Amino acid sequence: MKLRVLCAFPISLSMLELPVQAADHDVGILVEHIEIDERSATKLLRSLGGKSDAAALREALRVKVEAGEAKVSATSYVRTKSGQRAKIQSTHEFIYPTEFDPPNLPQQLSGPIAPGVDITTHSNPTAYEMRPVGGTLEVDPVVNEGGKTIEINIAPELVEFVGYSKYGKDETEVKQPIFYTMKASTSLTVASGSYVLLGVYTPRSTEGGAMIGDKSRRVLALMRASVVATIGGEDGAEPAGDAAE
Repeated sequence: MKLRVLCAFPISLSMLELPVQAADHDVGILVEHIEIDERSATKLLRSLGGKSDAAALREALRVKVEAGEAKVSATSYVRTKSGQRAKIQSTHEFIYPTEFDPPNLPQQLSGPIAPGVDITTHSNPTAYEMRPVGGTLEVDPVVNEGGKTIEINIAPELVEFVGYSKYGKDETEVKQPIFYTMKASTSLTVASGSYVLLGVYTPRSTEGGAMIGDKSRRVLALMRASVVATIGGEDGAEPAGDAAE
């Protein structure tokens, strides 16, 4: 026996709600670093910092930025596929020596040496390292089924060259660079399009070339991760730097 199913109207694929797989999504990730005085930061964090959605905190910071009471110190944005690690940098390469040959006296002399002439060979660099100075954002997002939430590993980093430390004296003196770093490395689950507070930093003191943190100021790092369907989807992330608008 054969059964025939009759339908009163044609069915098209557009009428069916087919789930979009996570692999069909891109993710847009925006990270903003906003600097504010310590007292205001503490007040905002006590009233708004403990919420899962940091939209109200970010709006309060935006108002202070417009009023000149805070400033956006760094903004990064990167877009990648679900499950694909991505990295964006705005840096310059700071190359510096890390190993040195010790100073020594020459084994042979070709002639007389005038009084007061230093014939010691100074410390000579033999190995070097490179440190990126500036801003780096590394992310690894995975969109959960349904495209409503995102599991993300994220590591923003800001590196600033401060100056040099000197070691030794005269022929043995060598200089090593000093870097001040503000970075976070964390994993969390967020709702697509919502803001979260990643962390709070103490920025470097800028008075008198100090190489310590400034206890009177704080930098709040906020993130917004938005799911973007690659087929017919729209990017829900806001343009970079909109906190200052």
